[in-house]
Amino acid sequence: MNKKTLPEQFRRNTAVAMIVCLFVLLWLPTLDLLFHLDHSPMPNENRALGKFPVLEATEKSVQDFPAGLEAYFRDHFGFRNRLIRLGSRWKHDLFKESDTADGLAGQAGWLFFSGDYMMEDFQGLKKFSPQVLQEWQTLLEKRRDWLAQRGISYLFVIPPDKHSIYPEFLPNWLAQRKASSKLDQFLAYMKAHSKVAVLDLRPVLLEGKKSSCTYLQTDTHWNSFGAFLGYQALVQALRLQMPDLREPLPLTDFVQHPTHQDAGDVAKLLGQQSQVVESNAVVMSPRPPLGRPAVIPADDRLPKKWKPLNNPVATQYSDATGKAVVFHDSFACAWYPFLGYHFQEVVYIWQYEWDAAFLKREKPTVVIDEILERLFDKTDPAELLQKDALP
Repeated sequence: MNKKTLPEQFRRNTAVAMIVCLFVLLWLPTLDLLFHLDHSPMPNENRALGKFPVLEATEKSVQDFPAGLEAYFRDHFGFRNRLIRLGSRWKHDLFKESDTADGLAGQAGWLFFSGDYMMEDFQGLKKFSPQVLQEWQTLLEKRRDWLAQRGISYLFVIPPDKHSIYPEFLPNWLAQRKASSKLDQFLAYMKAHSKVAVLDLRPVLLEGKKSSCTYLQTDTHWNSFGAFLGYQALVQALRLQMPDLREPLPLTDFVQHPTHQDAGDVAKLLGQQSQVVESNAVVMSPRPPLGRPAVIPADDRLPKKWKPLNNPVATQYSDATGKAVVFHDSFACAWYPFLGYHFQEVVYIWQYEWDAAFLKREKPTVVIDEILERLFDKTDPAELLQKDALP
């Protein structure tokens, strides 16, 4: 009797436990909606999540309400953030894959931005049309000539994407480059058809990585050492037009040491910022008695509605002369501690289009256009020429 009773009691207890677990699991999403139990950060989805629909006394509103309600709960069901992050983490750890088309897990912990047709361009599958190449030539020559009429020098510089410097850390399934990139195509075209000063930073960064890492592992950007090498090449290129410009500072003028830095933008894109660490971050501190250029806000130089953190910035250094204006993206921000040693003032404007009235007011000695490789690949030069509106 006891032998039969014990298994029966066990089965009964197991069934009750399973019913309780199922009940808890069914109610967990609702409990999270009510009490916000899930504290996981929201995944980066580059879109607006669905909003709770408004029901109005119209036929269309009544018809659309169920679909809107479904979209809202699809984006807000309980523990959604945690489940998405767990799914992304397991997929990355087990299969080395990601759920986003804009992030790519490489080898040895390296992460790459794969948006903007990165893989196609890396494999040489994307090309500029002859018309676009001609439009780039027209734009750059127009800018150079407009400045030359005012005694101002000009330089166009393109920092490379991380995969152009560290292709060995791309996934094995991504075939190595077999054809020229858009940047190769552009540089060859300009060399054959124009005398505009264009600076390709790939050679110095490829050489520099032999001694130390030049890009961040979990981010799209170069680290401070890579930016320093870019700065040295930039000043050397400027000296070809401005012989009196001070030579670039040597590496021995700075103390280079590792520093803690949170996981970068690609890690956040992949939802891995809590699972990975940035190991290539460094600080370049000036060695005494060398001081630092002062960094000040410069919003009043070009008043308009700027995106957060994109406001104009200026560096000032009393021991130098002249003024530089830099039209740029996020890569040039790493030049603040270096380029400022060579000009009494450097004004950084975070945009690609020019403003003729602004340049006339500032009267710079030189204008520098900086644009990252992947952003250069997709920028429309004809649109920039129209926005410049140079006479």
